[in-house]
Amino acid sequence: MQAYLNHLETVEILTATLNRIGMSMAEADYLAGLVYKSVLVQHKSQSASVSERWNENLSNALSDYYVSIIVFTAKARTYFTPANLLRTTKRKLKSYSVQFDQYVKETEHKEMMLKDMAGMASMGRIKEIHNRTAKIDSATMAIDKRTTAMDNKLDKMFSILNDLKNGNVEKVSKNEALVWLGAVISPVSQTSGSKLAKWHPGSCDWFLKDKRFELWKLGNRETHLWVIGIPGAGKSVLTRAIVEHLEESEETLILHFFFRYDDTSRKRPVDMIASLIAQLLNNENLVAKEESALMPVLKVEVQKAEIFAESHAKKEERSFQKLCGIFFEMVQKLEARSRVLIVVDAVDECDDKDQITEFVEMVAAETKRFEKTFEAFEFECLPSRLGILLTARPDTSPKISGFAFITTIKMDVDSEIRRYVEHEVAHSARFQPHQKELIITRVLENSNGMFRYAALALRELLVEISPEKLEDRLDNMPKGLFEIN
Repeated sequence: MQAYLNHLETVEILTATLNRIGMSMAEADYLAGLVYKSVLVQHKSQSASVSERWNENLSNALSDYYVSIIVFTAKARTYFTPANLLRTTKRKLKSYSVQFDQYVKETEHKEMMLKDMAGMASMGRIKEIHNRTAKIDSATMAIDKRTTAMDNKLDKMFSILNDLKNGNVEKVSKNEALVWLGAVISPVSQTSGSKLAKWHPGSCDWFLKDKRFELWKLGNRETHLWVIGIPGAGKSVLTRAIVEHLEESEETLILHFFFRYDDTSRKRPVDMIASLIAQLLNNENLVAKEESALMPVLKVEVQKAEIFAESHAKKEERSFQKLCGIFFEMVQKLEARSRVLIVVDAVDECDDKDQITEFVEMVAAETKRFEKTFEAFEFECLPSRLGILLTARPDTSPKISGFAFITTIKMDVDSEIRRYVEHEVAHSARFQPHQKELIITRVLENSNGMFRYAALALRELLVEISPEKLEDRLDNMPKGLFEIN
C-alpha cells in the first residue's frame, strides 16, 4: 500500500515538473520576443532578413524542445506503468517483437537525431548571439570614441566662446591671424607702370595739381574720385604717382591695391579687402594705442572661424562681407584725427565689379556715420575719415560714376604724351633734328591718347632702329596700341 502511495506521489511530482517545464518554456518564448524587440529598436540597421531568421531559429528551437518533452513524458509514463500491465502487454506483443523492435529503434534513432539537431541549433544560436554581442560591443566602443571626440570639440568650442566673451584673444598669435587673412601686399615699386613712371618725371603733375584731387586729399566730405582712361592711357603710372605722392604725408594712412586680371591673387574683391586690412595693421603711421586696438578685431574673427571649423569639420574661408566688416570695424577704432585714403587701380580688371560698387557704398556710408558722430561737437573743419580713389576704363561701372558722392575725372593726357615724347627725343643723340621732328609727329599721330603706345614706340625707335631705316619704319608703324604685335 505504501509502495503504491509512493508511486502515486512520484507521478504527481513528475506531472507538476512537466507543467513547470511547459510554463517555463512559454515564459522563455515571451522573454525571447522582448529581447529581440529591444535589440531591434537599439540597432535599427538590422534588415528584414535578420528578423525572419531570428523568428525561424526561435520557432525551430522551441519545436525541438517540445519534442524532447513529449519523448520524456512517454518514457516516464512507461516507466511508472504497473509491472503486471506491462508484462501483459509484452506477452500480447511478443509475437510482433521483431517488427515492434524495429519501430522502437527507428523512434529512438529519430529521438537521437532530434537531440543532435537541438544541440546544434543551440550551439548555432549561442554563436550567433556571441557574434551579435561582439558587434554591439564594437559599435558601443565606436560610439564612445565619437562621443569622447565630440566632448573634446565641445570643450574647445566653449573655451573659445569664453575667451571671446571675456575679450581674451591672446591664444591666437599675430602670425596665425595674418595666415588666416591670406593677404598679398605688393609694394608700389613692383606694380605695373613702375618703369613707365621713371621714363618721364613729373608726367603726372597735371593730376596731382588738379583742384578736385587737392580737395579729396584734404578730406572733402562730399566726394570720392573715379578716374577713367582708355587702355594704355597710363592709369597705372598715374596710380603709382598718386600713392607715392600721398605717402609723403605722415598724418594720413595710405592703402592701395592694384587689380590684375592675370594674377589670381590680385583679381578678386576679397583679395583687395584682405590686402587693405594687412596694410592697415602694418602701417607705420599708426600710434601705439591704435596698434593695440586693431589686431584683436582680426583675432576675434579668427577664433570665430575656429568655432565654425570645429562644428563643420572644415575651415571657414574668407568672405567679402566678413572682411569688409573687419575693415570698417578697424577704421572705427582709429583716433579721430586719423584719416585713411584708399587708392584702387584697374577696377576693370576685377572679376566682380558689383562687390567693388558695394564697397564704395560702404565707404560713403562710413563717411556719413563719422560726420554724424561729430556733428554735435560742431567740428566743421574736421576732415572726412575715409576717402577712396579708383581708376578704370570708361565703361567699367556706370553705377559708380552715377553716385552723387563720386566725382569723375577723365584722363586727357595728350599734352602729357607730347611733353614726354619731346623730352625723350630731345635727349637722343642718334638722330638729326629733322628726323626727331618726324618721330615726334608720327608717334603723336598714332598714339591716340595712349601713353603706353608712345612709351613702347619710343623704346623701339630710339634704341633699336638705325637712322638709315628710320623713315621706312615710321611709314610702317602700327596705329594704336592694339596693332602692336
